Amino acid sequence: MGHRGQLLLKLLIVFAIFCTSLVSVSTSHAQSEAGITKTEIVLGASYPMTGAVSPFYAEFFKGAQAYFQYLNDKGGIYGRKIRLVLRDDKYFPQMAIAANNALILKDKVFALFNSAPFPTGQSVLNKNVVINQRKIPNLAVMHALSEFSDASRYPMTFLGTPNSKQDFRVLTKFIETNLSNTQFAALVPGNDYGQEFQKVRALSNVVFSNRGDVIGSCQLSGTVTISTKTSGLLYGDLLCRQGSTYAISTVELPLLLPNFIISSYYAYEDVRFSKSNNIYTNFSMPVMTDSNDPFIKFFTQLFRQYSVDQFPSPQLYEGANAAYVVSQAISAIGPTPTRAALISFLRTKSDTLSTASFSPVNYSSSNIGDAVQYIAKFDGTKWEKVSDYYRVSPDGTVIEVVSPQRNALLPDGVPIAKFEYQGKKKITCVKGKDKAEIWGQNPKCPKGYKKAS
Repeated sequence: MGHRGQLLLKLLIVFAIFCTSLVSVSTSHAQSEAGITKTEIVLGASYPMTGAVSPFYAEFFKGAQAYFQYLNDKGGIYGRKIRLVLRDDKYFPQMAIAANNALILKDKVFALFNSAPFPTGQSVLNKNVVINQRKIPNLAVMHALSEFSDASRYPMTFLGTPNSKQDFRVLTKFIETNLSNTQFAALVPGNDYGQEFQKVRALSNVVFSNRGDVIGSCQLSGTVTISTKTSGLLYGDLLCRQGSTYAISTVELPLLLPNFIISSYYAYEDVRFSKSNNIYTNFSMPVMTDSNDPFIKFFTQLFRQYSVDQFPSPQLYEGANAAYVVSQAISAIGPTPTRAALISFLRTKSDTLSTASFSPVNYSSSNIGDAVQYIAKFDGTKWEKVSDYYRVSPDGTVIEVVSPQRNALLPDGVPIAKFEYQGKKKITCVKGKDKAEIWGQNPKCPKGYKKAS
């Protein structure tokens, strides 16, 4: 062999070693993905665990933990149990930043799960914790600011509920269709929910105000008393965010409340024990008292099995449903999950997931976030559906009547983990600190690697 031939051979050998090294490093990196061990998948969240508003958010995580516990008892996902790490941010943005940085850097979570669910919390999470740059998915986010539907701006944020524009558009559609002769007063809060509501408020029979006396009194204790005998009321947000008790007394004319207001246990119970039978709200899931719905039946049995709250709330069911959906997505990406694979699946195949909501999960980058909702009325004892099903675009501009279709509840409510390497053998090969898993009918280690004992 000539000099040029020997040189070419050496270059080919170097190139082959380089390529093998790249494969090995890539495979090793996939194996060591943060938050993934042989026995666990670690998710994390911060929320107000203490303080006056803690009951409003605690229900969601109680419901989620109940489902994760059930799934773990069934064997988890590919033999891994889901562990949800919770940190207290006390409803303060700066504490949310610290808590989420600790979840990512100290607890090394695989993904966030509805972390910092309060309005300013989600904003600081994206700006200061830089989850976009770190490629940290924040899954089933319950804070409903419409801008989080923009996948180009928030590629790591995956909403779990309709956004505020969609909520308010369904409420205003119901007014247009059924209550056009009723004069409404609407309190517009000075936060992002209020800004969302301002954008869909084109109704001639609604008078807007930012004055608290429109709806009643707000005591220093945080108690909000809603009592109106002179006009209907479309209420944009809770008046006292620092409080934990919301009392709704007799309402003689229609009172419309966005669902996020009454979804917590306390507010839901205040409606239940009020003397009113003229309160309306919008739902995207079945009414939780609908024992004929397979999802509600499954989640209700789940809560009983794990001794979760004697008096459940819609938010409890929202938490369980979010955990159910997220678990399916993690299961779908196979036995070696990575953040990149999870994000890719959610952006391309999320509509294959089963959910209790009346609209399919849709995280497509090009067509994200259509929601299906309906209006229910409290008749003094329970909520009853009183409207069509409406599908609403993320910006609230397009609304139409639809017949909702859902993917069926999974058998036993557990993701079906299909092992993609079934029938193949696996060997582990090592070269110094590098490690690679090789699959095949007759797998062999790459040149320079040795089969691990």
